[in-house]
Formats: sequence, C-alpha cells, structure tokens
Amino acid sequence: LGASQVLDTILARKEGAAATCALAAMNNPLLPSVLQSYPDVDVASLDWPEDAGTWERKELDMFIGSGGFLKPKKKKPQAAAA
Repeated sequence: LGASQVLDTILARKEGAAATCALAAMNNPLLPSVLQSYPDVDVASLDWPEDAGTWERKELDMFIGSGGFLKPKKKKPQAAAA
C-alpha cells in the first residue's frame, strides 16, 4: 500500500482525536521507509499517540515493530536559550 492508501484506511477506521493522531503520524517523513520493514503490520489498527509525527526512526521502529505496544517516552520541551 502507498502512504495515501494507508492514510485513507486509517482515517476511515478512526474518529476524532484518534484520527488527528494518526494523521500526524502519517505526516512523519520517516514513516514510509519504516513501514517497508514491517509489511505484515496492520498500521490502521495501531493506536497512534499524538506525538508520533515527531518521532525519529528508532521510535517508529519500536512502536510499529511491537504492534503499538511499546511507545517512546514523551520528549521534554527544550528550554529557550537565554
């Protein structure tokens, strides 16, 4: 499936906040390359956290590879430089 097909499938299955989180994850530019490593994972069935759109490759690998069971710790906001 292409990225747009995956997004359509996810949005069709989710509503409200869940759809918003899934949309953020789909906008992550690393996602297509990570998904190639997990062809048997039903991405639409994963419960995407709201910060998934900002994850790095290792975080996406962990989440997708675990079937959504393992979620990266939320990053603390960096303090502004003085």
